[in-house]
Formats: sequence, structure tokens, C-alpha cells
Amino acid sequence: MMDVVIIDDEIWVTRMLEKLLRWEDFGFRVAGVYHDGREGLAGIRELKPQLVLTDIRMPGIMGLDIMREMSESGDGPMFIIISGYNDFEYARTALDYGALGYLLKPIDQAELGKYVGKAAELQLQKQAEQQKEKRLQSSMGEMMEKLRKQTFLNLFEGTGEAAESVSSLNTLLRLSFCRGEYMIVGVFIDSAELEQEINGWITRAIWQVNLPADCYEMLTLTLNQEVILVLNYAQGEIPKIEQSLTEMFGEVLSSRPACGVTMGIGEAVREIGGLQCSYRRMREMQMARLVHGPNRVYNSRTEPHTAQNEQQMLYPNFEISLKQAFDSGQIDTLSKLVSAAVDRFMAKAQRHPELLMRGINQMLLLFESSAPLTEDKRRRLFADKRRMLACAGSIGQIKQMLGDFAAELTALRAESENNMAGPAVQKALAYIESAYMQDISLSEVAEKVNLNPNYFCEVFKRETGENFKKYLIAKRIGSAKEMLRNPAYKFSEISELVGYNDTKNFGKSFKKLVGVTPGEYRRLMTGND
Repeated sequence: MMDVVIIDDEIWVTRMLEKLLRWEDFGFRVAGVYHDGREGLAGIRELKPQLVLTDIRMPGIMGLDIMREMSESGDGPMFIIISGYNDFEYARTALDYGALGYLLKPIDQAELGKYVGKAAELQLQKQAEQQKEKRLQSSMGEMMEKLRKQTFLNLFEGTGEAAESVSSLNTLLRLSFCRGEYMIVGVFIDSAELEQEINGWITRAIWQVNLPADCYEMLTLTLNQEVILVLNYAQGEIPKIEQSLTEMFGEVLSSRPACGVTMGIGEAVREIGGLQCSYRRMREMQMARLVHGPNRVYNSRTEPHTAQNEQQMLYPNFEISLKQAFDSGQIDTLSKLVSAAVDRFMAKAQRHPELLMRGINQMLLLFESSAPLTEDKRRRLFADKRRMLACAGSIGQIKQMLGDFAAELTALRAESENNMAGPAVQKALAYIESAYMQDISLSEVAEKVNLNPNYFCEVFKRETGENFKKYLIAKRIGSAKEMLRNPAYKFSEISELVGYNDTKNFGKSFKKLVGVTPGEYRRLMTGND
């Protein structure tokens, strides 16, 4: 129901207007009646009616003055002017201010009904437009939230192109990141059933400790059973940020139901491109809940640093044994290898909790080398698996998930081998395998298999799912990854052995495909520079 206010200094006029129409038939109710212009203006401001019927000449303030003030205030009501004077100037001024009509006393019922009906129609149109605008804004908000989430997940996991600069990221995502430090914080919830409820408590706790006031920018991302915070703050402010995070976590713990909650704090970085490293450390900290329990804050800055000799988590022959099991399709053997490796990770993690997730990541890197997928599909698949593993509720569940994933990859390998058709492409793949370390070209390989280069390019893409250039680069980088695990090889030697004459180009290609530099990859796999 919409509201109407009636203003006239003559009481008999206001009573007549109240009774002249069945206001409810037009969707209105009389919300207020006033006999003085100033009182009427105050009533309009208080009641915020959709329609006002007002006399022109009244004590206090004239009806036209009321219209002028309300029109200047912005989104005011609609007006119908009532007057005992047939004055053209009054009428023109009223219409200039947007009056729907100018009625002369005595008021004609039909004419009043016509203008009130017009007001109801305009108000319904306005409401429909407001609802449409609200839905559009909500839709745009949801789209922006999805874009932010996907952009940052790509940045965290190296599955997409990062923004060229903070400025371009701010423009794309309507954010306000500044120069300073960045940090990823994750709050994990053990119960999927209470996810939404606890997410609400986390949001309230963030504002209770006024964490946004400590930051240049703070972005909140909700992912299944966790809330991820991307914090940007002034350099040197990390003690204050950590204190606010500790207070926030205390608020969450004091109000949560019977379930575990864990906070993992990644390391602080000074470039937005370093968020991948901060995210990886946050994940390592979060997984410490499976070692030392939930309801704690695990901070990468205060946890003991891992010793160099514990960087390599897998026992020496694990990679060979795993490859043999994948090649022979021995799912039971794969499951046993995975289980034994996780037990090893867990034993080492008793002293350094982050080693649990680090060991899992090292195992997944070996899984990747056995995945018969294009680089893009491979990276996305493994990013999904890492997120699933991060939500595991127990060591037994991690073993089960990794075993199931190994079986899934075994099936993919068998399917790929059965479906690979085309003797020409098979011959080309064999030649690439033997000559990728040399300066070979598409034309050269096409000639080896007696096909036109253009046709060979088409067939190769159809059969392998990748174009020739990308396949060759992936092959070279895959071989380089194997060599980087051996500290005896220098970077310049590896570059030449996989077909790159320029070490700089090799480094660029490696980081673009793998997501980290050759040096970072070696440190991750061996603990050596």
C-alpha cells in the first residue's frame, strides 16, 4: 500500500478529500493530514509518502514552496495541487516543479480520480524500475565476486595469467591495492554443514576487531569450507595485523558451535605476484591442524623453519617405483606407495607441521608427470585436487583421496593409449622424443612423416590436443624438470640439453609453463639452490 499526505488549511477540504475517493482502490492510504504548510512539510519528511495533495495558499509555507524544497532534496513524492484560484502563473509554476495536476475547488471526483490513478501507475512503474535496477546491481555484484575469486585463485595456483601490475588488477576488479605488503590468511572450518553459519561469524569477527581499518585493502573470498583473506597493509605493520588476526580468531572460537576451526597465516610478501608463495605457505600452515589439532592459529612467521635436509620429503627410489606402477597400471601398488609416503610426511611433520602439505605437493608434482593431459587441463585438474586435499578431515582421508587420484590417472593413461590414432602422428611423437633437445621445427617433423606442414599441423592438434609448438615446449620443460631434481646439473647445462641456446629464454618458458622459476622448482624438489 502506498501513502498519501493531504495538506490544506481548511478542515472541511481535507475531510472531503479523505472521503471523496476509495483510496484503497488506487493502492493508497491516507497516512497524514495537515492544516499548516510547515507542519505538512515536516510530515512529508517524516512519513515519506508517495503522493501529496496540497493547497497553494496556506499559513506558514505556500504549497509551491513545499514542492520546491522537496524537488531540491532529490527523490521526493509526486504532487497534485489544489487551489481556489484559477491563476495561470500558479498552474505553470506547479507544472514546472513536476506536479501531476492542478485541481480547482470545488474538486471534481472524476478528475481527482484520474490524477490519483496516474500517480499509482507512475509509482508502480518506478517500483518496477527500482527492482530491475536492484536485480541488475545484484547480478553485477555476483559477477564481480566470481571474477575476483577466479582471478585470485588463478594467481594463487598459477593456473592463469596474473595481472601485469597492481594498477591493472585494481582496474579489473575495482579494488584499491597499494604499495606495501601482502599476506594470505585462511580460516578453515571442519564442518561442511556449519559452513554458512561460521562464515557469518567470521565476517562479524572481522568487523568486531576492525581489521579493515588496519589495511589499505582487504578482500574476502569464500571457498567451500574456508574463508580466505587477501590483506594489503603498510610495511612494518605486520605485528599489528597479526594481533588483529589473533583477536578475530578468538572471537570466532568463542562463538562457534561444536566444530574445529583453524587459521593459517601465510608469509608477508612485497609484490602482488608473491601472493602465490604466501598462499602456498598458508596452505602448509592450515594442514598443520591434522598434526597438532584445530582451534589454533598457525603462523608461518612464528612456526620453526624447516631444516634444509628435510626439504626433500620422498625417499630416494619413490619416483622410480611410482613411475613403474603407473606404467604397469598397478593400482594396488600405487595405493601402497601413496600410503607409505603419507606416513613418512606425517612422521616428519611432528617437528615441522608444514612438511605434511609440502610432501603432498611433491607427490602431486610426480603425479603430474604421469598425467596424459594438455598442460592447461593438467594444471587446472591438479589445482582442483590440491583444494580438495586441503579440506581433508584426517590423514586416512588424504591417503584415500591420493589413492583414488592415482587410480583416476591410471585410467586416463589407459584411455589415452587406446585412443591415440594416426600412424603419422605416432611416428612424429617418436621423432620428437628422440630429437627434442635439438633445434627442430614443424616443417622438419612434417617432412619426416611425409605430410604437408599445414595438414600435419591440423592432424597433430586433433590427435594430441595441443599444437606442435606447445607440445615441443612441454616436452622440453618436462625433461628439464627431471634434470632439475639432480643438483649435479647446472641451469645452463639443462638449458642446452633440452634444446634452448639461451638460458634466459629457457627460464621464461619454464616459469610460464610451470608457474615458478627453475631455481624455485629445484629448491622445492631438493632443497638446494
